[in-house]
Formats: sequence, structure tokens, C-alpha cells
Amino acid sequence: MFINTHKTYKFLLLWLLCFPACSAKHFTIPAYQLYGPVKQLSLSYFTVQDSAGDLYPSHDIISKKTLKFNTDHKITEILQLSSSGSFSFKASYLYDTASNTISIKSYNHLGAIEATTILLHTPNWQLIKMISSNNESTEGSMTTYQYNTQGLPMSDTIYTLSGIPDIVTQYFYQPDGLVRYKKSYNLFNQTNYQENYVYNNQQQLLEVVTSLNNGTVPIKVSYRYKKDLCVGIIYSNSYNAKPLEEKIIYTQFDSYGNWTMARCYENSTLLYFMKRSIVYYKSKK
Repeated sequence: MFINTHKTYKFLLLWLLCFPACSAKHFTIPAYQLYGPVKQLSLSYFTVQDSAGDLYPSHDIISKKTLKFNTDHKITEILQLSSSGSFSFKASYLYDTASNTISIKSYNHLGAIEATTILLHTPNWQLIKMISSNNESTEGSMTTYQYNTQGLPMSDTIYTLSGIPDIVTQYFYQPDGLVRYKKSYNLFNQTNYQENYVYNNQQQLLEVVTSLNNGTVPIKVSYRYKKDLCVGIIYSNSYNAKPLEEKIIYTQFDSYGNWTMARCYENSTLLYFMKRSIVYYKSKK
């Protein structure tokens, strides 16, 4: 999840940033939270350099991503660069006057549109439909959303572009409005899985446990905190014959509480560093 982070990061951002604002706090992943009037964020992955046993970031960049935000704290652009500094991916976001995301376009390394996502909302700003199409193939999907009487997501259904239901996800809540667990059903191959969420007394997400319909628990994600800051994530994957544990430890933070340096491990071996450079809008006087 974290080591092969490039593709995961891209689609996780697409999902998190276009989900309705009313439910954001119920699904926010600590590692991707941002605080303060962020204008631009640059995330770089560095290889590890060993100097007499001291490990620190080298000058070799694995990849780099830049995210731009408007004054409403909405993302407007994601730009990904390869290790050579060449452009490899771009996504642009368009909003309506109510700051709802209405379209997302992604571009390939040649600058051509790769995929387009259209989002439709109700008059009270709830996301009800998302249509994604791939310009380079016949692939695509349509997702519809339903809400409970409190305005929280109750279920979503992913359809193929031909209108055939593919995956249905249902959300179940605690009395305080936080997600207790969600169930997803794959109607195509008749499999399902459940994600259970555990929180501390401060309503911070402590653990996400994924279980399959046969009872196995292949994935477990744990979050560590220091006061209000998420300072570490441990990801355990038992899908493979050899269990895999990946860990991110956030070691430096800025004055807003956003992490700026992290160490990434696989089975206790330091694989790479992550650095974030954040530019903020100037406060109005």
C-alpha cells in the first residue's frame, strides 16, 4: 500500500477530494489531512543514503508530486513527475459556484486527456452520481450514492458503463456519526469484504481491519498519534505467503501541524524518505 504508493496515492486523492464535504470527517485518512490555508504541496520520495550507519535522504528523487489548492481549500491540480523530472501525470479539478467538484480530468505523459470524471450533486450539495470514462479504452464506470436521514452516505453502487451493477458498498455508523464498518459486495465474482473502524476517545481513527467473506483478515492498518497529530501508520498484509508489514513514521511537522518529513519501512528495513514542502496563502489583515 505504501511502498507502491504512486498509483494508490493518485486514486485515493481522486476519491477523497471529490467525496461530499458533509461526509469528509467520516472518511478522512490521517496521513492525508492538511491543516491551514494550503496553497501548494510538493511531495517527494527520496532514496536512502547510508553514511557510517547514519541513514538520511539522498539527492536521488524517486518521484515527485505537486498539489495546488484554491482559497476555498479545494484542490485544483495534481502534477506528478518521474525521477528524471519529466511530466508523467496530471489531474485538473473544476468546481461550481457552491465549491462542489463537477469534473476531474487526468492527462497522460504526452499531455493528452486520459480519463474524465463528471460529478452530479443535489441542490443541497450531496454527491449523487459520478461518471468516469477512459479516453484510451472502453473502460469506465458510473457510481451512484444514497444518504440516510442525517445526510451521511448510506450506500454507493458502481456500475459498468453498460449499466450493469458491479460493486455495492453499504456504510454503518456509530451513534456519534463515525463509520463503524462498511461492507462491499462484488456482484461480478460473488465476493465481499468488510472494513471495521476503531477510534479512540478523541474520535481519532486507530485501526482499519479488512476481512473477507471467508473470515480471513488479509489487511490491517493501524494509526499512531502524539496528541492531535498522526505520527505513524503500520500496514500489515497477509495476502502473500510471506507476511508483509509496511510502516510510515512522520518525524517532522510545521507550525500548522502538517507533517514535512517521513520514513518508510518494509519489514523494519528503511526503504525511502518522504518530504513535503508546503506553501500557504498569506492571512488577510
